[in-house]
This record gives sequence, C-alpha cells and structure tokens, in this order.
Amino acid sequence: MLLELLVPTNLAIVDEAENELVKSCTGEPFELVKYVAPRCPIIHGSRRNGIVKLRAYVDQFGVYKDVKVTDATPKRLFDKEARRAVKRWRWNTSEHAERCFDITLEFKLE
Repeated sequence: MLLELLVPTNLAIVDEAENELVKSCTGEPFELVKYVAPRCPIIHGSRRNGIVKLRAYVDQFGVYKDVKVTDATPKRLFDKEARRAVKRWRWNTSEHAERCFDITLEFKLE
C-alpha cells in the first residue's frame, strides 16, 4: 500500500502556483506541526486509488475546528479517513483567530 500525501510537512511559504496542493486562506506562511497519516480502507476486498480535497479550519493555536470535503474521486470512498486524519493534524500558531487550508490527499493503493 502506498499513500502519497500531497502536503509538505514543513512548508514555510505558500505561493499561488497552479501546482500547489496546500493553500492558506489567509496567505500567511504556515507549518504543519503534527501529521497523522490517513488509513486506506479496503472495500469488499478491493483497493482503489482516489483523491480527496478538503478545507480545514483551525484556531489561532493551530488546533482543528472543522474540516469539510470539497471534492472527492471516487465519491465518499476515502472521505471519512481523510477527515479523520486531518482532524488530528496540528498547525503552527498564528495571529489570526481562525485560518483555513485547502488540502489535497491522493490515495495510491498498489
């Protein structure tokens, strides 16, 4: 099983390039302090690949407030595990009371 996380673990600066897979809604530099890998579900004995796009909201201390799935392919197959993992991530502190991040997770199961 291979899970490819399309999120750098230590991202100091985020630009608006097309290929960025994590974007800060406030545009400020950020760091992912704690990373928890999503588990890959096995559905009916088969494995599949997929992509889940999420928007995560965190407080000024970098602690989870909310996470929403904005898109997924295939629909609903990896959503629960992606949300479970991102809820446990921790980000650096900030002067903003709330921040949001757009995250893309790619599941590759071999």
